[in-house]
Amino acid sequence: MNHVCRSRYYIYSTSNIEVDVFRKRDFKELIDMKLEKIVPPHLLIEAKWVLYSLIKRGEIKNFDIAIEDFNEGLRFIIHKRVFKIFH
Repeated sequence: MNHVCRSRYYIYSTSNIEVDVFRKRDFKELIDMKLEKIVPPHLLIEAKWVLYSLIKRGEIKNFDIAIEDFNEGLRFIIHKRVFKIFH
């Protein structure tokens, strides 16, 4: 199986954070790829800081929903094992 290291943009999608270079439809294609998707753990921390930054700037209005989406994204990464976290 091939290995691929993903950028932060791919992790953002698990938490409902969309960026211009990577949208939800792109995430679906990524999930369907027959590759082992490897993610460094610092990208998870970075995604949370991006989320807080978006909330602070007012781009995300509902803090509770944003945090729940982030937590759902973490559960997806950990329990669905679509991404492998490496150290």
